[in-house]
Amino acid sequence: FIMIIVALVAILVERPHAGQRALALAGLCILAWDPLAIFDISFQLSFLSVLTILLVVQQKMDPIRNTESPHEEDRETAPSWSRIAATTILTSSRTLLIISSAVTITTLPLVAYHFHQVPWAGVLGNLLVVPFAGFVIVPAGLVAAVWVLLTDRITLPFDEILNWCFQVFYEIATLFTHIPYAEYHVASPSILSMVVFYAAIGVTMWLWRAPRSSPSGYIRYCSNAIAMLTITLWVWSPYANPPESEIRISYLDVGQGDSILIQTPDEKIILVDGGAGPPRLDMGRAVIAPYLWNQGIEHIDLMVITHPQLDHMGGLPYIVSRFSIGDIWSNGETRDSAFYRQFTREIADKPDQSSLHLQPVTRGRTEIPMGACSIHILNPGTVYHSQNDHSIAFRLTCGVHTFLFTGDVEQDAIDELLHQPSLIRARVLKVPHHGAATSIDVDFLRHVNPEFAVVSVGKHNRYGHPSPRMLAIYNELNIPIYRTDRDGGIIIQTLGQHLTVTRTVDLRPRPIRWGSGMLQAEVQNLRLLAPQLGFWNRLPI
Repeated sequence: FIMIIVALVAILVERPHAGQRALALAGLCILAWDPLAIFDISFQLSFLSVLTILLVVQQKMDPIRNTESPHEEDRETAPSWSRIAATTILTSSRTLLIISSAVTITTLPLVAYHFHQVPWAGVLGNLLVVPFAGFVIVPAGLVAAVWVLLTDRITLPFDEILNWCFQVFYEIATLFTHIPYAEYHVASPSILSMVVFYAAIGVTMWLWRAPRSSPSGYIRYCSNAIAMLTITLWVWSPYANPPESEIRISYLDVGQGDSILIQTPDEKIILVDGGAGPPRLDMGRAVIAPYLWNQGIEHIDLMVITHPQLDHMGGLPYIVSRFSIGDIWSNGETRDSAFYRQFTREIADKPDQSSLHLQPVTRGRTEIPMGACSIHILNPGTVYHSQNDHSIAFRLTCGVHTFLFTGDVEQDAIDELLHQPSLIRARVLKVPHHGAATSIDVDFLRHVNPEFAVVSVGKHNRYGHPSPRMLAIYNELNIPIYRTDRDGGIIIQTLGQHLTVTRTVDLRPRPIRWGSGMLQAEVQNLRLLAPQLGFWNRLPI
């Protein structure tokens, strides 16, 4: 809107209109109103896309038009209308293809950083989506908006026609998502690699018309090579496995729900639960999948569904649809619910994994090998009245390190676990049932004797988890607690015989108030960003 106003004013005062200056003015106006808008992905993509279009039109389109304009001596023989139409269509298509490719390339780092994708299919999709939006959706919407202003209507006119146009627009855009490998996922590029990429693109644009044999031409070719090499490294995106003899367990912040990612030293990937899903926020799509892609993970060796409840498996249908799965463990129960039916449909629709199915597991005395580690199933082993008590509980053993995962077990299941005192001892405890008052047992905690515990819980949840009584008892027993509602994601790593705990809340830059300690606080924020300044961004956040 601001750019259009600038263009109209330029016409009124008979001044040449510069697109880059209008874009800069629009950016300054928006940032003057909201300085934090610069961190908004919509601001970044919109302004970068428009800037790319302006630069490409300035650098590339003029030479194309000049080469295609007829010579003076050829103007006497006027071509037929069909030839003019064909030439116009070809020229416009080529122009749109060049612009679409340029916008896709220049926005690739931002899309990879925020959405973990390489949107190559957009180059083809824009050939249909952009003209339809520019010549149908936007004009129709503007006419309807002006009509509302002139008539004081409270609804948009032609709403059915506008809705139909938008549905067609959506179907056209969706069509290109069905192209094989249209969703090619990568890890987030590091800040340094993004700086290198944009510097190379900037040099290329600056030296666009430099002769090939000149020094500037050679520099342009080198910058092109650097940009392509950077893209290749992003697309390659190797798996960021933990160092040798290191275990990494990530308790993901999925709100009021559970999701835990286990990475063993020999690159075995275990996913325990998947948070909530539709009709609530799909944690599989919003949290778990981006986290896996950021680690370069494409295959999950074992998926454990502790019990079929929405807050534990609602996000798993999306994970099943996007990743290859080795085995799936369940407690043997089924649910007549939309999320469970969607999960089974996704399993049935995986053409390359026809043998994939849910394997019920129960308590056993033998350990199940899992690469360099082993798993001992502790629950379920009997019939309970509560569905929560049927949760899968197991202990993961990796050398001297032991981790106890308890799902949503309550008192009856905890009593059964106490019959296995030697098997429930662990260094790290996943707090049962999000810290509910129904899952507290002092004898159980004394037998487990954890060095610390992790509770997965959502902010301001309607259940009151974790309960004040639970927090008081853990405090009396001197068991430190980490909470996903306050600490964010919690990452536990082993270094030899030691455990280290990383809270993602400690890795986020914090707002700074004006005052005497402002400089020191800003230095601390820069230190938090330091791990992302390397060429490889493998900080598991």
